[in-house]
Amino acid sequence: MQDINGCIDETIASLRSHHQDQDHHQESFNIVAIGITTFVMNLMGIGADGDFLSLGKGYTCSYACNSQSVQQQCRALKQSLGEEHEKDLYQRTGAPIHPAYALGQLREIYETLDGVNVKAWTTIASMCIAQWSGSDLCSVPISYSEASWTGMLDFHLGKWDEECMDLLPSLCRDALPIVSDEVPLGLGLSHGYRERWPEMSERCQFMLGCGDGACANIGSKCTDVDRIAVTIGTSAAARIVLPLKLIEANDCSTNREGVTAKRIKRIEHDFRVPPGLFCYRIDSDSILLGGALTDGGSVIAWLRDLLNLKSEEEYIQCEENVFAMYMKCIEENTHNSKPLTFVPFLSGERSTGYRGGATGCIIGLTRHTTPVDLMKESLESVVLRINAILELILRGSKEIAGINDVQASNIVASGNALENNELWRQMLADCSKMNVILDNETHEGTSRGAALMVAKMLAKSAQLPKEPLSITHTSKPNDSAFQLHWSLKKQVQDEAIHILEPMWK
Repeated sequence: MQDINGCIDETIASLRSHHQDQDHHQESFNIVAIGITTFVMNLMGIGADGDFLSLGKGYTCSYACNSQSVQQQCRALKQSLGEEHEKDLYQRTGAPIHPAYALGQLREIYETLDGVNVKAWTTIASMCIAQWSGSDLCSVPISYSEASWTGMLDFHLGKWDEECMDLLPSLCRDALPIVSDEVPLGLGLSHGYRERWPEMSERCQFMLGCGDGACANIGSKCTDVDRIAVTIGTSAAARIVLPLKLIEANDCSTNREGVTAKRIKRIEHDFRVPPGLFCYRIDSDSILLGGALTDGGSVIAWLRDLLNLKSEEEYIQCEENVFAMYMKCIEENTHNSKPLTFVPFLSGERSTGYRGGATGCIIGLTRHTTPVDLMKESLESVVLRINAILELILRGSKEIAGINDVQASNIVASGNALENNELWRQMLADCSKMNVILDNETHEGTSRGAALMVAKMLAKSAQLPKEPLSITHTSKPNDSAFQLHWSLKKQVQDEAIHILEPMWK
């Protein structure tokens, strides 16, 4: 919390400096709302005394969880539910049973730490709001976005899935937070924080936490079906924002405060989530369809350490050699029929197979394999997995949106690893056969997306704006690259995953 408040101190200091005139007179300004974007699946336990509980090493709820014990929980859940029942749950929550989601993690926590004394579960965003407003931690809800990313929200109805709740211990069910699309009325900045940040009015509004992936899409101007956002940072993802049509529905559920909701809104269109993707609720009016890789830029960071490419000069030289090799492969069609193949599941697999026990593998090594070969294959392996996600998105988005005459043709790139690597962007364009665009207004797209979500909240708008692109660079697909290079690479990697799959169970 100290670091978060320090970041706000620095931001407000920068705003104050910006609002000084030439004579150093301070011009007044007011902050009317605060938006929060956060990594998701960050449930934290609160004890009876209101303090956060230390659950012990390995017992935090995290999207990056891939422990053996949680994998075993997920396998047991799948076995007890059966294949058809499991598929029905996937369609309601938009997320499969997988170690990255909360269901298996929470079951493991409550089984391993018998009688764990968690009074309530909350998230980083809701913790911040409680601190700033001086509210009880247990009284601040979590957003549709945060709840959906746990894999336990019925995203059609915007409430905890009843079957998921039945699969949790009663102590856990009773401790889960309320899910809402807005902060309760009357929560404003407390007196102590108003003194610290006087530019924030007493009625400063808070936005509940929004997942970083959703904000990255929105901030990258990908808020409609004709643009797909691809982000590569440490991890990687491809996602599309789709609008919702809602209708009123009866509901007799009661939250832990005893408040019964009589009517809720549910999604009008009964669509199917394409297997291999996730489908998360962003807010009351939109969903996020896509897939993610636990390892994106982290694959390259791992290989740099492995190859001892410590200096930037060494890495740049290696990348230049990779670029030359890649272009030669396409122009001269020089690859052999059994190329080097990398399955980049260094931290397990999320999309598209959601095999939690998956591991990485390199096939085709010989005494002639060079560091440049390995670097080229590492870059291409991530591109191939992103392309597999893109293919599922393109097939599924039309049905979900109920639109048949719009086809996404542009990828908007974000994330430092992708924005700063022209070769990676060109590989993605060639493999996907889509334009890969850099927009000069969408740097730090996640923060920009949070600001747009705040604007939507203040305007009480049901739709996010569709903004024109401000293109600084476009990587256009090479017409022959797919047939000469990527079609074979795709086939070989798919075959490798199919062969390895029995070893991961």
